[in-house]
Amino acid sequence: MARHHSEESSVSDEVLWAECVRDGSGNAFRALYDRYFQHLYRYGYHLTPQKEAVQDAVQNLFVYLYEHQQSIGEIHSFRAYIFTSFRRTLARNIKQERKYVADEDLLSDDGDALHNDPRRAAGFLFELAPSAEEIFTQKESAAEQRNALLASINQLPKRQREVLYLHYFEELSSNEIATAMEVKVETVYITLHRAVHTLQEYLQDVPHLVLLYFLPSLFS
Repeated sequence: MARHHSEESSVSDEVLWAECVRDGSGNAFRALYDRYFQHLYRYGYHLTPQKEAVQDAVQNLFVYLYEHQQSIGEIHSFRAYIFTSFRRTLARNIKQERKYVADEDLLSDDGDALHNDPRRAAGFLFELAPSAEEIFTQKESAAEQRNALLASINQLPKRQREVLYLHYFEELSSNEIATAMEVKVETVYITLHRAVHTLQEYLQDVPHLVLLYFLPSLFS
């Protein structure tokens, strides 16, 4: 029996995907699409300025999922799976279409050997833009702290910015981030710790709680 939209919204990703695999449920698949497509667009726009490539990657990924539901089978963590698959799809699309960013500074990372990482060829940027600045209505001192935090985040290596985004905005667990970025979970712990520690050094006058309060809004 088909569920109403309000009921689907309370069902876990894994249960919805199981319905797709078992019954080919169009309603379950649409619920997953509605649940994730905006998150993937936003994540992609932080990875690369090439909006057409991001849009194509999102559409290509969901077409692939729809056409291969039965062969993919059970997924234990759909959230981690969808971010991982999107990241790979975006990198592959950009690489195949030769839409590179010819800037070694953008392609390098914080001491990591990424020569075999498809992000090097794809030229992922992961820059943060003050997209929420126009609607920020706090007091002037708070606005100054937020802008200082934004500027400091953009000085961090790309991998640290990406981990911050996935942790504070997408609210992925460390295990899910490790899966999405295809690194060890220990790497996520270390990268996140380094990022927050560096921000504290950059912003010695900003209280730690204020820093944590503003972080999620910076990625919207």
